[in-house]
Amino acid sequence: MSVRCLSPLFVLLMVVSIGAVSGATSLKCYLGGEVSFKPNPTLSSGNTITWKFRSEFGSVIRVIEFDQDEYSHPQNPLFKDSAAGDKNTGELTLKNVTKDHSGIYYFEINGKANQQKFTLKVMVMIVKERDSVSLHIDVTEEQRNEKIHWKIKHNNSLVAEIITENRKISTPFIEERFRDRLELDDQTGDLIITHMKNEDSGQYEADVTIGSNTHTIHKTFSVTDSEAIEGFNNGDGEDARSSTGLSSGVIAGICVSLLLLTAAAAGVVIYRHHIMRRQSKNHDQLIQQE
Repeated sequence: MSVRCLSPLFVLLMVVSIGAVSGATSLKCYLGGEVSFKPNPTLSSGNTITWKFRSEFGSVIRVIEFDQDEYSHPQNPLFKDSAAGDKNTGELTLKNVTKDHSGIYYFEINGKANQQKFTLKVMVMIVKERDSVSLHIDVTEEQRNEKIHWKIKHNNSLVAEIITENRKISTPFIEERFRDRLELDDQTGDLIITHMKNEDSGQYEADVTIGSNTHTIHKTFSVTDSEAIEGFNNGDGEDARSSTGLSSGVIAGICVSLLLLTAAAAGVVIYRHHIMRRQSKNHDQLIQQE
């Protein structure tokens, strides 16, 4: 049985191609935030669009399917309460995103895959100590004067129960450390937590009831002091440094370089093994001729 030799160059090309997403648009979003994927071209009459998701682990999930006449709500638990489609444009919007929403999004039109793809990376928002953060609710001008009931959990523990009505706040229950730190944004109706502290880091979950409708807001913050914040990329809030002090880009470059070196070494080993087998075979043939 012959041994086929893979040259180091071929092995390198294989490694570089692994995980590559051709023509993908890269998007980033904070935990608990909102992001939209806009298809090009937009959905036209008579066409059905199906959005699909490939996770970082390789599993594929159908997110949502709709056309301009019919609309099927997401059934998968990951997207059931977070995904919505625009029947006029085909646009997919995710709300209250979690880490599990990180991955690749693509769509099919009438069952035929489109080349346009989107990669989404969900990140933790970095907040400086003593800064403020907002828990955003999407309400109309009229709703801001209605009774809005908030139940806020921090790392799964109830820390505050708040009622806002006519743009005023009352607090049936509030944990002592949040007292005098909760404000209402008169313009948006959002709830603001002021003077963030290191111990405020973690996941926030707010059940917001307006009339008979309740929806849940998810936010995750990492609070750090002013000196440590210099180790982060303030442009997009992404943690740009690891505990080693190296930037994530540098670490990624090192990892890729190590992969390439490993692949090259493997190619050399395979090549040398092939040469040795050929030399051994030629030697045996010479002995038989003698």
